[in-house]
Amino acid sequence: MSKSSGGAGRVIGCFALFAVALACVGGMGLVLGRHAIATMIARGQLSQRGVECDDRFAVEIAMSLDQLVVAPTRCTIASGVVTAVEVVEPVTVGIANGAPTRVEGGVARIDLRGDVGAGLRGSGWGAMLDALSIPERIGTMVAGFGQLAAAGAPPITMRTVEIMRAGAPMITMSELRTDGAQPLGVTVTRAELPVIAGPMGVRAQVALDGVRSSATRSSATMDATLDVDASLPLLGAVDEQRAVSVMVEGLDTDVPRWSLR
Repeated sequence: MSKSSGGAGRVIGCFALFAVALACVGGMGLVLGRHAIATMIARGQLSQRGVECDDRFAVEIAMSLDQLVVAPTRCTIASGVVTAVEVVEPVTVGIANGAPTRVEGGVARIDLRGDVGAGLRGSGWGAMLDALSIPERIGTMVAGFGQLAAAGAPPITMRTVEIMRAGAPMITMSELRTDGAQPLGVTVTRAELPVIAGPMGVRAQVALDGVRSSATRSSATMDATLDVDASLPLLGAVDEQRAVSVMVEGLDTDVPRWSLR
């Protein structure tokens, strides 16, 4: 993969880092007051990091002081591979000693800048899957698991995480779970690509079922069942399910090394 793959891999990790930052500033709010003060502190700390959230942004701290809830909001990011993170449904972050212990929520949306991931290719996928940018999308997801591990992410449970690029859907993960361990264990019940339909019989439905990954800062593996039903002019048609295994080393370098079996 190209040098830009290191940046693309930050996509999945971005949401966890966002939640981790909120948990840390929420811990600061515990000694100063509750909802309004915690929200003000959190907004200020995020702003210092180039993250600006809309008027809906609010943080509520439980009376037990062991968790905070982030209200639905959309936050733009000044620089880097991610342009915005949107919390579509409230997210709960467990806290112990000002540090996050878990992240739980419904739907989150992460929007990449327009050129992130462009041109990424794997090997061994075949002409049709390359034409559909399947390696690019799967590579972004797997490398993102490495970013979660690098961030020291706590256990995470999200019903849906949508990855966008320049406002267009790229991949949607259902039932994303991490175990908070090292190496980091990650499971995704189903990862779907947007349905493609166009002229001359162009058609494609592509998904990964039963995603299982083990990731560290520098490497990751992923096993899943690839489900493809596609037809492209000149390239023919394919309707199959097959096991795939992806391995990557050097995630913490400019040129990760990928293999597929």
